Amino acid sequence: MGSVEDRLREAAAAGEILTIIYGRGTQPGTKRDIVPLQIVEGGRLEARCLATNAFKTFFVAHLQIVDPGHAAAPYTSKTAYKDLWDVMAHHGDEFDLIGWHVETLGDAMALRRRAPDGSPIGNAVVVIARRARRPPWIVTGLGRAEGYAALREAAPVFVSMAREAARSPPATTESGGFWRYLWRRLIG
Repeated sequence: MGSVEDRLREAAAAGEILTIIYGRGTQPGTKRDIVPLQIVEGGRLEARCLATNAFKTFFVAHLQIVDPGHAAAPYTSKTAYKDLWDVMAHHGDEFDLIGWHVETLGDAMALRRRAPDGSPIGNAVVVIARRARRPPWIVTGLGRAEGYAALREAAPVFVSMAREAARSPPATTESGGFWRYLWRRLIG
């Protein structure tokens, strides 16, 4: 038990994202990504749940820290996004918390790594964009590009890629080529 609490305290001090399985709540036994904030009286953990972008309290005795690739079903948020601004409204604080600089242009949003002074560095790492052809929504990052028929399908993948890429060290070539191409097409 103490080792779980120690790991949670370490993650809280570092602002680290952890994947947990929580045995209580509305979807017991599902895995979710959290950012631990502090352990409080009564063996409770205060954390930001990244699936819902909400601050929640978890009983430490009912959680298990697991690898992000664990086979448990993921916790599913019931969020319906209207547009990219809505994605930003739901996840902007999270993107900031895990170190992303967000750039938007029309129906496109890109995440770039952030320098210690807050300025963007390097190419776009994860991109979501609406395009004229089918499928209309594309998400690129982590060496892959996936198309989706609707924003409600594309946005959760974008957010998931953002979380996964935040855990990974910078690659020598990230998805900047697509972002530069898109920027040129939209600006003219």
